[in-house]
Amino acid sequence: MAHRSGIRETSWMLAFVVFSFLTVPPARAQNEASGEKIYKQTLRATTWILTPRQEGSLSMGTGSLIDLKHKLVITNYHVVGENSRVLVLFPAYRKDNKLITERQYYLDLVKDGKAIQGKVLHRDAVRDLAVISLDAVPQGVHAMRLARESPGPGQRVHSIGNPGSSDGLWLYTSGTVRQVYHKKWQSRGSQRIYSFEAEVVETQSPTNPGDSGGPLVNDQGDLVAVTQGTASGAQLLSLFIDVSEVKSFLSSKKVLPKTGSAVARTSSDEKPKEEAGAPATNGEQEKQERLAANKLELAKTLADDGKVDKARIRFEDILKMYPKTRAAGEAKVLLDKMNK
Repeated sequence: MAHRSGIRETSWMLAFVVFSFLTVPPARAQNEASGEKIYKQTLRATTWILTPRQEGSLSMGTGSLIDLKHKLVITNYHVVGENSRVLVLFPAYRKDNKLITERQYYLDLVKDGKAIQGKVLHRDAVRDLAVISLDAVPQGVHAMRLARESPGPGQRVHSIGNPGSSDGLWLYTSGTVRQVYHKKWQSRGSQRIYSFEAEVVETQSPTNPGDSGGPLVNDQGDLVAVTQGTASGAQLLSLFIDVSEVKSFLSSKKVLPKTGSAVARTSSDEKPKEEAGAPATNGEQEKQERLAANKLELAKTLADDGKVDKARIRFEDILKMYPKTRAAGEAKVLLDKMNK
């Protein structure tokens, strides 16, 4: 599930489907201990996200719990896509409090129906961000704080991810911030090409498919960015969505950050407020969105398989049957590209 698209001379790959440990000289034993402490702290707010696909498979990514009271998780848009529901798992421990790291253990939980259900509340396809509301959270987890400001070049940072190429989960890495800057770029997914624009953090650290949506934290354990992707053909070059974009996204969706802490939102008894001009969030609208999204995924699959005529018919059907849905907007863009 490594997805690439040529951007200038560098190909950027989405990281949603292995972190490798960086060798640390013996003289840095104090930093190693600090890294272990930060890992354990960050782990308590890290999640594994599994998104059901139409063909029956699962795409996989990572997320961070940012609001314990309202059970909110931040991740990438490309991790959840247009799905309305996802499955979420937190780290589990044996009776001796040892972390269970084997991937198969968690897949068995999914098969047994023990994964936590999550509803995608908000998404931003341009910033590549999404917020998930969980039905429940296990005991012992905590919310991750949002950093007050962006990181800077030379700052040490830490990540946790769930790379698809590894048989283990909850993999840690540390790295160094190279720069923070505004970027427009594209990445090829399994069924579409994504176009992104955001303030990003570029680091000297590895990122792999499956890590997307995971936390990048500073030495205080505060979230400074969200894992996004990596560059092929370049060593230890990864992209993360900066915390300033996370705050702007949450604010625009009325999921407001508290000063120097996690986030707050409207009461769980209230319906999330929509932006002006957005369709009402009622049962019928949600049904329309779900049906349209399913048709859109099928149409994109047909297009990727070279069945352009059949895909075009389905794109047109979406515009006719579900004109006020998000899927209709995307279908129109894809249809316009096909007709050029």
